Amino acid sequence: MTMCAVAAYVSLSVVTSCDKNNGAPPILIDTPVLTVSDVTASGFTVSWSPVEHAASYTYDLDGTVEETSDTCKVFDNLAPGTYKIRVRANAGDNAGFIDSEYAEKEVDLKAGEDPDKPEEQPTENIRAEAYYAGDYYEAGTGNGWINFIEGDIEVEDWGDAVGEGRIVCLDLNFDLPDNPDFAGLPEGIYEMGSGDGAPYTWNADGSSYVISAGSGYSGNGEITGGTVTVSSFGEDGYRIVCELSTEEGDFEFEYRGKVSFINHSGEGEMSNLTGDCEVAEFTQGSQTYLGDLFETGESEMYMVVLADDDYDLNTNFGLGQSIILYLNVPNGSSEGVPAGTYEGLLDAYTAVSLPAWTGLSGIYEYGTYMGCWYFHLQEQVEARFVDGTVNVAVDGDTWVFEGDLLDGYGNTVSFVYEGGMLFADEYMYSRAALGLRQSVK
Repeated sequence: MTMCAVAAYVSLSVVTSCDKNNGAPPILIDTPVLTVSDVTASGFTVSWSPVEHAASYTYDLDGTVEETSDTCKVFDNLAPGTYKIRVRANAGDNAGFIDSEYAEKEVDLKAGEDPDKPEEQPTENIRAEAYYAGDYYEAGTGNGWINFIEGDIEVEDWGDAVGEGRIVCLDLNFDLPDNPDFAGLPEGIYEMGSGDGAPYTWNADGSSYVISAGSGYSGNGEITGGTVTVSSFGEDGYRIVCELSTEEGDFEFEYRGKVSFINHSGEGEMSNLTGDCEVAEFTQGSQTYLGDLFETGESEMYMVVLADDDYDLNTNFGLGQSIILYLNVPNGSSEGVPAGTYEGLLDAYTAVSLPAWTGLSGIYEYGTYMGCWYFHLQEQVEARFVDGTVNVAVDGDTWVFEGDLLDGYGNTVSFVYEGGMLFADEYMYSRAALGLRQSVK
């Protein structure tokens, strides 16, 4: 009954409108033409040109509907994800006209780019790992290398590639950055260099190479020629087009997406965090008893790894979030990390003593990580900790680790883990000593 009544009312309304238009059918107002701009990780702007005969406009963002007289709307404080924005021109009291159809656009805030620009859309199934090595060739230039990992491929300890995919490693030279923790990749065309570190060159002689596994991937071995063209868009967004040669033949390769260098130069604070970070999703942990590692007689040491689901504790590697802690514990603590408060991180290079109930600040040298670090490889973020506090509680087989650790810029990473712990063996520690990353200079 209610639906019929509504239908009758709509019918009457249309007849009345037609009468006002001297019997002619109502005219549908033109649909707005939408432009999406200023796309960030948390918002965007949608705008449109004024529509003739429109009294107002209605916009609908994933079910949230509002009316406005403006021709522009800014959305902010949005969570990452894909949003549908719809806008309609309203006839209002304009006789002889009816509301337009909705115009629609989809906006992907996870990528932080405009879907109207396909050249800026992230390349599917490819991720980048980028590392900055400083003035590696002592040429007054910056050096960095990027691993483009396509498909599902891994390189085992003995160097064999398994899975299906391709890794393209490019070793590039560019202008020295103002801050080694936030090195950018300058736009331009990079040619094969002569090994002297000249800017806008890439390095051959085995420094740039391709590793392939499975079918459907071309090129393997050392890159012997070609060009790399870099253009940028958005925040840390790059389009990198490669026309390259190997001894097996030529191939083309394109990557679109984020490139954020992790600082392995030994300079700066060795952190590319840009603000505080709270980690609340750690689901697994391990601890390795290292004994009196530095032979001080004052304390013994544990290496603790806390990680989310996207991490393999057996290899100490993963794309997810993880924190590594090196804690100085009282002598005789071989049964597990003792409960208590570990306050302050000491520099293993300069500390005159390593008392219990402290930790070690982060160290990176020749591909090896020690001390306290935060990693999130999927987001290309890494942070060396220089201070902070870790509280540990133990109840049977359950450990609780809760901490606030600071990088050299004063950014705080807060974390909590509660659960069982895997007691790592010597093999796992040796993998950790390799530095969690196999792609290092």
